[in-house]
Amino acid sequence: MKLRDLPPEILSLTLQTLQQSDLYQCIFVNQRFNAAAIQHLWRAPVIHNHQRFKLFIKCLRSNKKPVGSWVRHFRITWGGGGSATAATSTFNGVEHHHYREQQQEQRQQQRRRLHQQDYYFDDDDCLLLLPYVPQLEEFAVQNSDRLTDRSICMIPTYCSQLEILYLKRADITYRSAHHLGRGCKQLRKLTFDHCLKLQPMTLLPFADCPLEYLDLSGCKWINVEDTAYDIRAFKRLRHLDIICSDKTVMMNDFLSTLASKRPSSTSGPPPPSFSSDIYHRHRQNSNSNNNYDIIINSDDDDMVVPELVSFSMTGCNEIKDMAAIQFIEAHPHLEYLTMMACGITDATLDAIRRYLPRLVYLDISFCHSISMSGVRRLIRGSKLQMIGLKACGLRKFQFPEVPCRRSDLLRQTQVDIFNEEEIDLIRNYPDALPEPIFSQLSEEEIQQQGEQTDDNDEQQQGQMMQIDPIDVENSDEDQVAAVYAIIHQSLEANIL
Repeated sequence: MKLRDLPPEILSLTLQTLQQSDLYQCIFVNQRFNAAAIQHLWRAPVIHNHQRFKLFIKCLRSNKKPVGSWVRHFRITWGGGGSATAATSTFNGVEHHHYREQQQEQRQQQRRRLHQQDYYFDDDDCLLLLPYVPQLEEFAVQNSDRLTDRSICMIPTYCSQLEILYLKRADITYRSAHHLGRGCKQLRKLTFDHCLKLQPMTLLPFADCPLEYLDLSGCKWINVEDTAYDIRAFKRLRHLDIICSDKTVMMNDFLSTLASKRPSSTSGPPPPSFSSDIYHRHRQNSNSNNNYDIIINSDDDDMVVPELVSFSMTGCNEIKDMAAIQFIEAHPHLEYLTMMACGITDATLDAIRRYLPRLVYLDISFCHSISMSGVRRLIRGSKLQMIGLKACGLRKFQFPEVPCRRSDLLRQTQVDIFNEEEIDLIRNYPDALPEPIFSQLSEEEIQQQGEQTDDNDEQQQGQMMQIDPIDVENSDEDQVAAVYAIIHQSLEANIL
């Protein structure tokens, strides 16, 4: 078959895999390639600054064809507070690049600030765009500080087919949520990141939407009576984020409400459906290394959120074992779990090992009540591929199965994360563990060897991303959120 005989559908599917720069070259090949490639060029336009956005709007206005109907994905990452990478790159001296690359990045940031300091994506820009993109499926604005109800309420009028909405720090109220929920019935992914003016009943208008992804990170308005009950209505929900959303003991009742068919009250004993046998078993067998049998005793019809596979939250050391175990037992399909800065102990780790057989990623950073033996039992009795242990107080010498630099052992460096290779070493190592490398050395020998490695370590530190240990009791939301972002960048690169 010759190229000119290739069906247009096959040609379109082939061009769909190309980058935007390559698609641009395809439009000059011939008329067939032009017709097939130009639709993909408009499908997800890449706009780097406000000047390009104005040019984009001008093209939409002047074009004789309704090319805006080809636009499906529209993302704004410029303006306002900068990108997430820039916000976390200075956290506690973390260096993501070499010195030369850092200097280049600083110069680029200065140029971007000069071009963008007076330009934000605001209501006027949004209202200019919406009438031209009636088939829009994804609308994401990284810095939504200048977006208010005036523009967001108009999204359902022009883009009723919207499936993905991402707003960060938007200055919107419940009025916007009401219009979005009533007019965008196909919403699958919804992000209200740090949208502080919303109300606890914000999710109520979205009850009829097929939500699969919900991110309420940084939203201080969530509560049990409204927010948790509304989440229970999303039977298709697969991903839920409530990072840095609350600091009170209310989160225990929040988890209990998401766990049981019979809603839990804010006071009194746990609901009758709560099974605490594993908690008491851990209390009786805290020194035992026996693996529990993997049990899934929850019927999908009896589960509150039956399809949940990813859950992330922070507890500021207020979330305890009873609520955590109840939630874990009620959601056996979880594959990705983040419970940072919680007051959980090894009892919760044993519950994870018993009730979450599909779990591949776990982040329990800033949970300082867990022990080395609990982590080791969890790894050996699960299918984990990555576990985050930042600021949990666990030292590298406590896991002699995992090779590391001698200086890390001598200085008792804390464990930040175990990747899949390191987890396999722990999981498959014989029961008789080797002694720490410095167990037979005197204090003088340890100090002498530590001084000898100082020079080499200083040269290597510039080539490795390291995060200084943080005291859990003194960690604030910004620190926890920064660690969450850094670790999940590693997760996306290695697992997803």
